[in-house]
Amino acid sequence: MQNKENRVEIMVVSKYSNVENKFDVLKAEFIKQLPLSISKIEVLWSELNKNNNNNDVLKELQHALLSLADAGGTYGANEVSFLARKLDLEFKPLLDKDNISSFLAESNEKLEDWIVQLKAASMECSPHDLP
Repeated sequence: MQNKENRVEIMVVSKYSNVENKFDVLKAEFIKQLPLSISKIEVLWSELNKNNNNNDVLKELQHALLSLADAGGTYGANEVSFLARKLDLEFKPLLDKDNISSFLAESNEKLEDWIVQLKAASMECSPHDLP
């Protein structure tokens, strides 16, 4: 009886370790891709500022922010997740508007500051943060 219980316990621990290892691999990949994600957001932000009525760019920016917010939360990059979500919530209502130039003119400095904060927070996530 004892032997069977030990085998079950070993199987459970083994499965848990395997899940943990997969999570660590995914987290490492998230951290590795983080500079590219931030760079994409900066490029889209710049494009939106140049042509502020481009709904496709706005949609892509909002989607990139939402994805980063979700992934950041999953992998423990809480500040990255918080700032990406904050930006996402600012941009999301604009998807239904025809002209967003007045919003961007009024909010440009604030949004630019949040993007700078997002980039700084992402730089605090590095592979040495992994277990």
